[in-house]
This record gives sequence, structure tokens and C-alpha cells, in this order.
Amino acid sequence: MIGITEAGDPSICLEWVDKINTVDGIILITKSPGSFINSSLEDEIEKIKNRLIIHCTITGYGKTVLEPNVSPYNISVMMMVELIKRGYNVVLRIDPIVPTVKGFERMKAVIAYTKSLLGTLKDLRIKWSIIDNYKHLKDRGITLPWSSFNCPSESSDETLWVGSNKIIAYFNHLQEIEGCIIETCAESYNNIPQHWKVGCVSTTDLAIMKLPILEEYGKSNQRKACNCINEKIELLDKKEQCAYECKYCYWKTAHNKDI
Repeated sequence: MIGITEAGDPSICLEWVDKINTVDGIILITKSPGSFINSSLEDEIEKIKNRLIIHCTITGYGKTVLEPNVSPYNISVMMMVELIKRGYNVVLRIDPIVPTVKGFERMKAVIAYTKSLLGTLKDLRIKWSIIDNYKHLKDRGITLPWSSFNCPSESSDETLWVGSNKIIAYFNHLQEIEGCIIETCAESYNNIPQHWKVGCVSTTDLAIMKLPILEEYGKSNQRKACNCINEKIELLDKKEQCAYECKYCYWKTAHNKDI
């Protein structure tokens, strides 16, 4: 069984620490990779280094209205690169991509800065997802320039936003010229190459963690398009926005500052 922190951020909610011996492998999804460097949390992840994968969620929107309490992307990228240099298995997670013209440029800036620090993107795993147009986003002041839940394949106004096909084409080109590994989880867009749809918990992760790989795995029923294998368990119990208070968070319940 693989433990994962999809319900919150493990740099803030530390429930996972007491559960590391209840699972075979762990995937920590964090917006604050710096929290795991030269800290008590690094002591904890060092214990499980060989069966740990860290997803560093860096969207380019840190310290903006969308991610008011997240570090600017240049700091987050520097901390992610430091984790890589220290030998941790790391995934650059761009989730969500906001496919406005400005959001598309922010995404590319994150990738360019990552390359500038690493020197190469070869073999770097990059997992991406386009923002989900939840109804409660409007209550938080976020109005996207399309009405559907998913971003349409083509833009009706390219001065404002880009269609999903343009994003997919960008990652196809990036993979070809840079040799990085492109992945998605619950994206259902028609033009995504099938081999990208590996999920957040995949047989690739099992191989990295040196865990047994069976011939067949069931799929997680977390959401319709989820491509995770069903060998995963949530390590965080809180069902509300975390203290990063990202406007696009899928939790409808706002962060409780009194806790």
C-alpha cells in the first residue's frame, strides 16, 4: 500500500509522520519543498528516503491572489533542486495550470527556471494538470473565461486564454527536445498521449520504490478519470483548505485559522 497526501500539505499537516510505518511507500505532495530541508521534517523523510517520492507543486502563482501563502516560484524551484541534489526522488508537479495567456507563461517560466538550475531537464518527471472549474471558485472571486468544468480543446479568444490542445502540444515538444518524462493523472483531454496517463500512484512509482509490481492493478475510483492504481491510501484526515489558502482548492470548506 502506498500512502499519499492528496487531502492537504504535509509541510503543514503532520499526521503522515506517525503513519510512515503503516505503508510500504509514501508520496508527499507539497507546495513548500523548503520545509523539508535542514529541518525536523528532513529527519523524518531521511528515514524513508528509499521508499519516498516528493511531488513539488510549483505553479508559478506563489504570493499571488491564487496562492497567497505560497512562496514565489523561484524559491520553491531552488528548494526542489536542493532536494534532488540531496538524492530524493522528486516530481515537478504543475498543478494546476491556469490556461490564461499569463498562466501559460508562468508555467513555462517555472520549467525554464528549473532547467537553468539543473542544467538539463533530461529524465525529470513533470506531472501536470489543468485547473478544474469548480462552481465554488466563483465564491472565491475566480471566474475562468470558459463555462465548462474542463478547459476546451481550443480557445475562443487567444488574447485571453489557451486551449488544452496548445498545452498538450507544448508538453509534447518539451518531451521531445528536453528528454523529460511527462505525466498526468486525472486528465481526460482527448489528445493526451496514453503513456502520459500514469496517475499519481503508478507502477513507475513502485519501481522507483523497489516494490513488487504485479501483472494487473485495479484503478482508483477517487474520480472518474483517475489513473492511479488502487494501492493507495490517504495519510491526511483534514477535509478543508490548508493554511496556504489557494483559491482553486477543491475543498469547499475554508481554512479554519482557529485550529
